[in-house]
Amino acid sequence: MSPDLKNNCRLTGSPLSSKCKAKGCSKCEAVSVKKLRDAASPKIPGESNSKKSVAVPTPSKPTVSFKCNGHVAYGTPGLEDQLLCREGYTVKLDMGNGLETYIPRKSLLFLYKLKAFRDRSFDLRTKGAILPAARRVWLSAKRDKDGSDMIALLDPKPANYSVKEDFDVPLFDKTIEEFDLHFALESLNQLPYLVNSLNNYPNATSDDVINWIEKVYKI
Repeated sequence: MSPDLKNNCRLTGSPLSSKCKAKGCSKCEAVSVKKLRDAASPKIPGESNSKKSVAVPTPSKPTVSFKCNGHVAYGTPGLEDQLLCREGYTVKLDMGNGLETYIPRKSLLFLYKLKAFRDRSFDLRTKGAILPAARRVWLSAKRDKDGSDMIALLDPKPANYSVKEDFDVPLFDKTIEEFDLHFALESLNQLPYLVNSLNNYPNATSDDVINWIEKVYKI
């Protein structure tokens, strides 16, 4: 193959022709593609069109400073959820068959139930007149359940339990102080007199509930 034909084959950017192929110009097609790319990206004076490899730093594995019983493999939880993960705020529950999970301590779970009780009481008090009847019945039943759950958590000798645990009063007080939750404890004044809640938890009387509450809060 003559140099002129070979150069012409390489420089014209034409597709691989049978003539070029017959003459041994096996690189015509590859050169053609390169020429088309170069035509689409013309040279800028003073600059080179040759691509230079840029060293891209390998991202380092993020370090997790927050520890949550090994439950942060998919990221650190939000601030409001981190309370569950603090040392002393969770207890391990054996699920059987080699499975386990972590649940809130009694003192923390009690505050969650107290918040739910207050929220539902507020909705019934302020929106009860305009809520559908079925919604009012549902909210009332949930509020009664919240009350019986709180009574059960205060009971020092519950008849049934998944994890044997005492109500941690110092931890409860610490949480109240840290998050300024004193206002919420006023709702505990209602707890000994919630008839439906007491009926749901027959292991306690009103006097029992008053005595249990006084151990964590002076009503």
